[in-house]
Amino acid sequence: MVWQQLKARFPKWDDALDSPQAALEQVLQPGGFQRARARLIRKLLAAVRERWGELSLRSLEPMTSETAEAELRALPDWISRGLGAYSCTRWAGPSFQSIRTRFASCSVTG
Repeated sequence: MVWQQLKARFPKWDDALDSPQAALEQVLQPGGFQRARARLIRKLLAAVRERWGELSLRSLEPMTSETAEAELRALPDWISRGLGAYSCTRWAGPSFQSIRTRFASCSVTG
């Protein structure tokens, strides 16, 4: 439910990052811990934008699994620890969509 509300209110991740903190917290409120989760989401999005110049992981698609995982682990430690909980069996090709989905889920549920 919160995921659908988040994507309805902020159709693009840029919208979420560029919005006032209170707007993001309002959408996250039904799930609880909205202040902490909003801060985490904003930090995560800012780190991705700073590293790749946009809020997208498209630049990882042509990489091997090992290279893509190294790129993600080069993000600040608190992000890479969270991403490390996911199985990263294959980054390129069709299964990369599942990694993006898991990344998105991580950033929303923290």
